[in-house]
Amino acid sequence: MIDIFRKCVCSAGVIKIGDELRINRSYSSIVDGKKDSVPVYIGCKITEIIDGKLTVVLIVYDEEQKVIFSLNTLEEWLFVKFGLDKEYRPKDYHDCNEKIKIKREGEWIGS
Repeated sequence: MIDIFRKCVCSAGVIKIGDELRINRSYSSIVDGKKDSVPVYIGCKITEIIDGKLTVVLIVYDEEQKVIFSLNTLEEWLFVKFGLDKEYRPKDYHDCNEKIKIKREGEWIGS
């Protein structure tokens, strides 16, 4: 199912082909009784938008493309590609709009 928010954002032109969607924050967990955090910086570039579905490519690895139906799926996929261990990942992906930032032509949008 396509994320309605993302479909409306694409239709309104808020997200465009060529934009970068990035995660740049630390994620923490309790490891061996101590709080530990891992900085995550990873992103992808939008190569196609069709009916609210985004086709993205990892910024560092141009050969791998992924069709994204929701921001939740995008966030989870980026964590896998980054190699973030499961204990550091969120228990749910409810606030992806806050974590995933848009960069267009070198400028952050909506920050």
